[in-house]
Amino acid sequence: MEHEKNIDILIKGCDIVTFDKDNTVLRDGYIAIKENKILCMGSKKEFPTKFIAKETIEASGMIAMPGLVDGHYHTGQQLLRGSLAAIHRKHLSKSPHWKNYYIPFETGGGFEEPLIDYPCA
Repeated sequence: MEHEKNIDILIKGCDIVTFDKDNTVLRDGYIAIKENKILCMGSKKEFPTKFIAKETIEASGMIAMPGLVDGHYHTGQQLLRGSLAAIHRKHLSKSPHWKNYYIPFETGGGFEEPLIDYPCA
């Protein structure tokens, strides 16, 4: 007989990319989370326990990659924060911002409006 367990979040119906040595993908997967830790994950048919969740996320058609941290960073978007508002106050800024400000800043190509020099650590 299955026992019930209280958890914080239950993510259900997603495809889980496990990153194991066999590159396993669990279809119609379930992930149980309690206190910011993954307690259990597996496909619906092999999920071992009945969980009572405070929050349930229906994730059918989505992919879950538990444990993957997306550490990429868009420097231009962070360093230009606030500067575009200042440009817009002087005159209308040009749209799209990504093309007219972010890309020139990140590639060092510059753009019409001079900005203060941003030191990067």
